[in-house]
Amino acid sequence: MLDPDKESFDGITLSHVIEHIYDPIAVLRQCYTLLKPGGWIWVETPNIEALGHKRYGSNWRGLEPPRHLILFSHASLTYALEEAGFQSIQIQSYRPQCEHLWRASEAIEHGRNPYRYSGLRGENLRAARRADHVARRDSSVREFITVKAWKTH
Repeated sequence: MLDPDKESFDGITLSHVIEHIYDPIAVLRQCYTLLKPGGWIWVETPNIEALGHKRYGSNWRGLEPPRHLILFSHASLTYALEEAGFQSIQIQSYRPQCEHLWRASEAIEHGRNPYRYSGLRGENLRAARRADHVARRDSSVREFITVKAWKTH
């Protein structure tokens, strides 16, 4: 755990970190303690309710067993942040991710290296593009949850 002085940071970023932690609420509480009043935390993590997970199941790239210990939905990440004391939780701007993650998931599904797979074709490519279109409007099904939350006091 980190051990600097309390309230010493304006912002903390947890980019694809929280899914690797055994006790994410404890870490979020520590982050809350480290932030100055008005400070923020930015978190991005795979979304267990993503369209890619629904399509690829156990082959979805976001699962990454055994490295990912806990996967979140919007509701469960919001709950964890609120339990840690954060308020004003805001969903961040959309970035297209379906095509990239679906390409890797397709490789996993076919027993190929997800880092060297050439790409989606045909109906799979069209489906990924449709999913990106849906995810742009509905943050609950995006491949990643990306939020920013504040310490107000």
